[in-house]
Amino acid sequence: MLVPIGKRAMELSMKDPITFSSYPDNVLYLCFLPEMSGQEENSIINSSNNFLALIFPMGEEFSEKVIMSQGIARRMERRKSKVVLFDDEMKKFPHHSFSKLIEFREHLIFLLHMAFVQKESLFLGRDATGMSFAKIKYDPYATLESVRDSPWYIPGKEEVFSFSKFNVGNKVEPDINEMFIVTFKD
Repeated sequence: MLVPIGKRAMELSMKDPITFSSYPDNVLYLCFLPEMSGQEENSIINSSNNFLALIFPMGEEFSEKVIMSQGIARRMERRKSKVVLFDDEMKKFPHHSFSKLIEFREHLIFLLHMAFVQKESLFLGRDATGMSFAKIKYDPYATLESVRDSPWYIPGKEEVFSFSKFNVGNKVEPDINEMFIVTFKD
């Protein structure tokens, strides 16, 4: 189940409330920084058996929202089971429109949610560093190479999730003919 923290996360979760409310026993918190109160921050730092996805905002190094986000991210460092996606990574892909990259990021969050709620043991206690996905065109193994071309892919220990009929990595539902990779620090 996706638990939104803040207005933007709530808006994203309302785009598909049925999917994001599935699997209520497995909780994935989503927060677009700096939309987190001190009370929510303390509650999440001390919680366990869930996963946290933080979206770090794009902006100048000394802007107020970036400074506030850095503070929250720094305090969250002691918490395990999280990923921080940096919106500044979108600048590395100037050949895509901004709206397409936002759509891409939202789909990553959907895939992360579906992978976590079905295979939570692969996520708990581990910090993810990056993630990516790609449509399977011909061969799932060839697709794995194209998956690594993403603003949010960072090399590391990979867990592969197959949202398809192919038994490559960890098979998960729904069958949307895509491969999804999450990289971890350990």
